[in-house]
Amino acid sequence: MKKATLVIAIIICSLPAVFAQTSKYTKTMQMYLEVKNALVTDNSKVAASAAKQLSESITRQDNAGAKVSNLAATIAGTNDISAQRKTFVQLSKLLVDNIGEYIGNEPVYIDYCPMKKAYWISEVKEIKNPYYGASMLTCGKITETK
Repeated sequence: MKKATLVIAIIICSLPAVFAQTSKYTKTMQMYLEVKNALVTDNSKVAASAAKQLSESITRQDNAGAKVSNLAATIAGTNDISAQRKTFVQLSKLLVDNIGEYIGNEPVYIDYCPMKKAYWISEVKEIKNPYYGASMLTCGKITETK
C-alpha cells in the first residue's frame, strides 16, 4: 500500500514537468508568431490584439524583456499596419538575437526579407512575409533553423 501511494505521488508530482515539455513554443514565442501571422494576412487589428498579449506575457525583468514588452506595446497601440510592421522589424531582431530564451520544443525558422533587409521568426518552412503581406507574400528565404 505504501509503495502504491509513493508511486502515485511521484507520478502526480512529475505531471507538470511532462506537460511543460509538450508545449511547442514559449508563451512569448506563441504570441510573437500570432503577431507575425496577423501581419502576413494584413490584419492590423489582430496584430494589435496579439501584440497586447505578447506585451503582457513577458516575465523577464531584464533589459531585453523590457524592450520586447515595449515594442509589443507599440504595435498594440496602433492599427496602422505600416507602423506595426516598422516596429515588428525591431521586435524580430531582438527576438532573433535572443532566440534561445524564447523557443520551445519545436523548430523555428529564421527568415530574411532582402527587400526590407530584415529577419523574422516563423514556425513554418514556407515563406510568408510579414513585412509586405499579400503584396509580396513569398519574398524571402530561410537563413537558419533553430
